[in-house]
Amino acid sequence: MDPLYQTEPLKAGLKFLPVPELAVVSHYAQACTAEFARKKSAVLKNYVKAVIHGICWMKHHRQEAMKVVTGEPMQRMKISDVHEMEKHFDAIVGKLQIKPYPTLQALAATYEIACEEYGAQGLNPLALWDMHWVKELDDEGFIDALIADMSAG
Repeated sequence: MDPLYQTEPLKAGLKFLPVPELAVVSHYAQACTAEFARKKSAVLKNYVKAVIHGICWMKHHRQEAMKVVTGEPMQRMKISDVHEMEKHFDAIVGKLQIKPYPTLQALAATYEIACEEYGAQGLNPLALWDMHWVKELDDEGFIDALIADMSAG
C-alpha cells in the first residue's frame, strides 16, 4: 500500500505485510483512439511536451508547485491541511519520471492486465504503448534541455 494511505490504518492499529510493488506508470496513463492519434499527432506531441514540462517543473520547483496545488486542487481534493497536501504531492510527484518511458516491469504488468481483462494473449506487449512522442522529444534533446534549464533556475 502506498505510504500516502497508511496513516489512518496504522493509527487504527492495523499492520501491513510487505509485498513487492507492481511496476506501472503511476499517474501518467493517457489513452486516445488510434484514429485520433493519426489525425492529431502534432496535438498529442505538444500535449506530451506539456506533461513532461509539468512533471519537470514539479520536481525541480517544488515550492512554486506547492503554491499552485494548495489553491484550487487542494480544495477539489477536499484537503484542508497543507501538510496533508504536501504528503499527497510528494507521494504522486515522487513516482513520476521526467522521461516517462515505461519500465520492463511496467510493460509486463500492463500486458498481464490486458490478457486477464481483455483477452490480449499473443499481442506484442509493446503494442499497448505508444512511446514515439516521448522518444521524439527525447531524441530532439527537449527533455535533457528542459532538465538542465529547470535545474539551473
